[in-house]
Amino acid sequence: MDNSRLAYSWAKAIASSIALALNSIVILSNARVLRELPHPSILLFTLCCNDSLALINSWILTTTHLIRNSLEYDKELCQVHAFLITGGSLLSINLCSVLTFLRYKMIVHSQKVTTNFLVASMSMATFVGFVVAGLPFLLGSQDVSYIMQPSGDDCTPQWHGRDPPTLVMVISSITILAVPLAGMGFAYYQIYRKVSTTFEAFKGANTFTYESCQQPVFGHTSVPIKSNASGKTSDSLALINSWILTTTHLIRNSLEYDKKLCQVHAFLITGGCLLSINLCSVLTFLHYKMIVHSQKVTTKFLVASMSMATFVGFVVAGLPFLLGSQDVSYIMQPSGDDCTPQWHGRDPPTLVMVISSITILAVPLAGMGFAYYQIYRKVSTTFEAFKGANTFTYESCQQPVFGHTKTKSEEEEKQM
Repeated sequence: MDNSRLAYSWAKAIASSIALALNSIVILSNARVLRELPHPSILLFTLCCNDSLALINSWILTTTHLIRNSLEYDKELCQVHAFLITGGSLLSINLCSVLTFLRYKMIVHSQKVTTNFLVASMSMATFVGFVVAGLPFLLGSQDVSYIMQPSGDDCTPQWHGRDPPTLVMVISSITILAVPLAGMGFAYYQIYRKVSTTFEAFKGANTFTYESCQQPVFGHTSVPIKSNASGKTSDSLALINSWILTTTHLIRNSLEYDKKLCQVHAFLITGGCLLSINLCSVLTFLHYKMIVHSQKVTTKFLVASMSMATFVGFVVAGLPFLLGSQDVSYIMQPSGDDCTPQWHGRDPPTLVMVISSITILAVPLAGMGFAYYQIYRKVSTTFEAFKGANTFTYESCQQPVFGHTKTKSEEEEKQM
């Protein structure tokens, strides 16, 4: 193998090993108490096991090439690898959609999830995923449908294949990907609406438990969040900037461009994208403060956060101008309609901007994942508490906020 392929194989093997180690921590720590776990946690455990099997399959293929120092492979073995990787990937998206559906049932409709329903859902997800992955074998087109990719370390479907059996598998895979994603988007939107309306109700009334009528379930929160509107404004500005560049080329019927104008376009698009991810992280942090810690969100804090997000985004986007490398760092892409950073550039100023951009992308995404996990835990424990206690308003301590329970006077009238 040449140096570039060898480096790719080593990078893939190391990344797969790290992912396997992280998954094994989750699997081993929960295996002993699997029967005691709630249904969503069992699904997450199954998802980690499935991902580990797919990673092991990929890791074996890569390490075999590294040991042999050759990209030669067995065609039939490659087809088996491709089947397992494709089936595992489809099963993962199916299990994610099942997990989302369970949360939707529990939070939005307050319905119980039985063990039989969980087992049936997981069985159906496994069946559909591996049946679609096995279509090339059922239709006798595995030699055409499953191929080794140019990297030499990935056996996957031939997504650009045009023969009927391959098209059937590709369309089925895309359907399995698109339909659950759309359903998950709808479900999480409904969950968000349910949680929002519930907390709005708490803000309008002091909510107390029946036993004490004194301890508030949630603290007080103040200003409504408006940073999502700012995020939409940022996206609109970036889209307008891109639209101007494209329509200018259409009107001129030419891809010729002004170098300095291209750099300005690239600066605005890069700054707008970084600002969008920063505003999303600010919005998530405000949700985290209000829901998990029941802290007030003041207008000053909101303005300061949005100002800092704007400053960081456009300062990073402006680094090529500050370092005098805009001619190298910002280039027109081959499409002729996109002025963007030269992400593969190796000169120091460009590397500084690229690394800063990746950091701004990675850190908020990790923080957002942690924040929404904590929000989910808070909401789950809150709804569990509501199931186990009768919740009443402070003003009367008689009328329940959720559902209806019989008061002492009603019971006496019934006995009479």
